[in-house]
Amino acid sequence: MASEFKYKVDPDFDYTIDEKNNTFIALRKIIWGDSDTAKLDIRKYYAREDGDTMSKGVSFLTEDGPNELTRVLLDTGYGNAREIANSILENRPDIGSLIYQAVEDQPGYIEMWSEYIAANGEDEDYSPDDLLGDGTYD
Repeated sequence: MASEFKYKVDPDFDYTIDEKNNTFIALRKIIWGDSDTAKLDIRKYYAREDGDTMSKGVSFLTEDGPNELTRVLLDTGYGNAREIANSILENRPDIGSLIYQAVEDQPGYIEMWSEYIAANGEDEDYSPDDLLGDGTYD
């Protein structure tokens, strides 16, 4: 008979990232067994009346894993561009300041982005300056 394994989900880091019917995929921080260290985990779950049932998934081995996953997803075109930009502006001023600095160092970026937006029919009320702001963060 298989033994039950123990785990605890960090309630402050528990995100459903995909769902269909009674199945969902969650990104969570999980403490496995008697450890006191939470691991970032992405896994399929089945919603049942008596609670969620774990299915296949993975806990990242190192801090580099999630960073590499983020880079690969961006590099391969995943993610809604507007949502990513808004998330950076609202939650990651460190990334926003790096973009701002790159634009200051390479002024041709504004023209390049303006041409891209014009060629791809983006909303007229959107401009590269919306991403860059005035360079200050409150």
